[in-house]
Amino acid sequence: SEVRLAVRAEGYDLTAATARRDEETVIRLEKGQTISGRVVDASGAGIAGAHVFEGSVPPAEMPVTAYSVVSGPAGAYTLHNTQRLVKGVAASKAGYADGYAPLAGRTEGVDIALGNGATVEVRVDTANWPGRASVQFDRQGSAFGVSGGWVDESGVVIMEG
Repeated sequence: SEVRLAVRAEGYDLTAATARRDEETVIRLEKGQTISGRVVDASGAGIAGAHVFEGSVPPAEMPVTAYSVVSGPAGAYTLHNTQRLVKGVAASKAGYADGYAPLAGRTEGVDIALGNGATVEVRVDTANWPGRASVQFDRQGSAFGVSGGWVDESGVVIMEG
């Protein structure tokens, strides 16, 4: 019978092997790759304090793990020992839209651009509770959409459309 094994050790890439009963199995680990670059805004200025992850974009609140880092003062980051299967890096920070950069054969100078974040402001007329609520979406100080909704008995705003 066979057993499929996956081994990951600090500093090494994820390695998979098949082990067979009554046979010695040797698993050779390869060093993981190092990916570096900067987290930047639309103007190219570095963003400090962004969470940088291998792979797809996680939530901004996700804790830093062995496979993630926080960008430094000028937005610089270095991810050590990432899997060679990783196709890109992602970054997130409160107040910004998440960003993703494909590696495309590079492991150095992989800059991740974060977009401008959005603010949602909800105004509830408590005199008519529950009743109509106005919700305005604001992007960098200029309205780009206004939508209405209503507030239920528990105070939850229900959006229309």
